[in-house]
Amino acid sequence: MGIQWREDLATGIDLIDRQHQELFRRLNLFLDACDAGKAGEEVLGLLQFLDDYIGEHFAAEEKVQEEMSFVFRSAHRKQHQAFMQAFTELKKKFLLQGPIPALVDEINRLCVGWLLDHVSEKDRMFGNVLKDA
Repeated sequence: MGIQWREDLATGIDLIDRQHQELFRRLNLFLDACDAGKAGEEVLGLLQFLDDYIGEHFAAEEKVQEEMSFVFRSAHRKQHQAFMQAFTELKKKFLLQGPIPALVDEINRLCVGWLLDHVSEKDRMFGNVLKDA
């Protein structure tokens, strides 16, 4: 399935938008590598990058929200935490089971579905609040 950047996903916050684009790009590389039957270092490296980068990205978003006193920052942080918990569980399964199709599909659904919803709704909301401030 994958995930493609679209301008209607832009928050208007350059750092956040660049990070979203890189996150989408790396997620697609991971999914493509799994679909191509690649294993080992490449797939594990991409999975680890995603794990690290998602954490860095969420920290950057939360810092911007804190600086702008975004009223919904606590709820937003909880959404990040819930996603990271789900992603961590899937990563553990992946490390144990490898890139089996059902698990890759589960990672795809979690990441693509959650990210599209979160970016298009929640992240754009705080971008709009920042523009209006």
